[in-house]
Amino acid sequence: MNADNEVVVSWESHMMRSIGPTANFFVFGTKYGTVVVTNRRFLFFSDGESGLIGQFLRNVQEIDARYLDSKWSIDIPLGQIERIRVRKRWDFSSYISIQGVDANMKKVSYAFMTKFGQNRSKLNELVNAGKRRRRKRRRRKRKKLWGQE
Repeated sequence: MNADNEVVVSWESHMMRSIGPTANFFVFGTKYGTVVVTNRRFLFFSDGESGLIGQFLRNVQEIDARYLDSKWSIDIPLGQIERIRVRKRWDFSSYISIQGVDANMKKVSYAFMTKFGQNRSKLNELVNAGKRRRRKRRRRKRKKLWGQE
C-alpha cells in the first residue's frame, strides 16, 4: 500500500488538544483544531490557536493539509499507538486519551475533547476507527510473518 491510498476514515472539527493523558479542565493551554483518523494515521491539524480563542472565532469545515507541518499538529501512525480510549472526567465530560510514539519516534500522550465534552458517540467513533484499522494492520503483518499472505 502506498501513500496515495491513504483514506480518511473519520474526522471531527472543533476539538481541543491537551498535552498528557487527561484533558485539561480549563481551555487555557489547549490548542484548537481538527482530529482526523485515516487508514494509516491519527492526525490533529492545528494552526496554533488556543482553545479559548479558537472555539469562538471560526467554523472550520475544510481540512487544510498545510497545518500538518505546523508545530502544533500531531501525526501518530496507527501501528504506534499503545493506548487509545474514550475517558470521562469527574464533571462527566468525555475525551479521547491517546498514548504512543509519534512519526518522529518520540513518546507522546495527548487528550482531545470537544467544546463541552458531550459528544461521546463521536469520540467513540474516532477511537473505534483507529482501533479497527490498527487491528487490520497487525493481522496483515502477522500473516506476512508466517507466510500466509
